Amino acid sequence: MSRGTFGTPVEGAAYKVRKFPASGPSLRLDVSSFNWFDITMDQNCTIEFAGSRPMQIATSFVVVLRGAFTPTWTSVVWPSGSIPTHTTPSLWTFTRVDDGSWFGGQAGKAYA
Repeated sequence: MSRGTFGTPVEGAAYKVRKFPASGPSLRLDVSSFNWFDITMDQNCTIEFAGSRPMQIATSFVVVLRGAFTPTWTSVVWPSGSIPTHTTPSLWTFTRVDDGSWFGGQAGKAYA
């Protein structure tokens, strides 16, 4: 493997972005069609995930979250059982294997 090469690229893999310029009080993210969500919260917002890929295929996606409001995530397992604090803008990642639980993590926050 040459320097800077990390594994084998997945054929046809690309980011499929869905933007939400105003969240409203709730959002349902279609993770079967998109793998990158750019959300501007205009109020406190409950965020849930819908759709999945075929069983035995891991599903992962990224959420960029903006706005000085509070997100509520449904059906997510967090490291140490604690939901990270959102500070705008923040970057979140979510993964599910098979049809099990969603595992969430915050990759960073308060990007300038």
